[in-house]
Amino acid sequence: MRKQKAKAEDKKMDQSELIKVQIDDKTVVMVRNMSAYEQWHERYPNAKIIQDKHKK
Repeated sequence: MRKQKAKAEDKKMDQSELIKVQIDDKTVVMVRNMSAYEQWHERYPNAKIIQDKHKK
C-alpha cells in the first residue's frame, strides 16, 4: 500500500509547473506543456495563455 501512495505522489505536479489557459470567458484550464495548449487551441481558437511560469 505504501508503494502505491509514493507512486501517486510522484505523478502529482507542482502548481508552479502548470500553464493556465483561458478557453472562454468562464473557463480556465491548466495544462502541463505547450503541446497540450496547442491541442486546446485547436478546439478553442480563442484560447489564450494567462499564466505561464515556464517563461522568464
